Amino acid sequence: MAGHEAHQEFRVVLDTNVAVSGLLSRQGAAHALIDLALRHRERLRLGASEANRDELRATLQAPRLASRMMARGVRPEALAMFYTILTHPPSQRRCGKASGPPIQMTMHFWPQRLPLGRSC
Repeated sequence: MAGHEAHQEFRVVLDTNVAVSGLLSRQGAAHALIDLALRHRERLRLGASEANRDELRATLQAPRLASRMMARGVRPEALAMFYTILTHPPSQRRCGKASGPPIQMTMHFWPQRLPLGRSC
């Protein structure tokens, strides 16, 4: 197509330890990758299987890590839900056809507002 760039979508699956690191720290390559996926969701999608999400949830709820997160005011369940929403393609969400603009989700542990789509 003349004058139009072909947009290729990339899907990335992160190792659980990389995902945890990127979610908990605002520095480093893991955080940069998650942030990039948030800002360019039409081109870069984070993916995860249910087993990956379960492993991440279990890792976040490990006593040592969970207590450190709670001390910073972050609930492990909230962070796990954030990752589930982030890695779940909109086409697989079971909330019907969304109308209107995306809902902006504010997570106090993430530095900017996140356009994650309509909530179900």
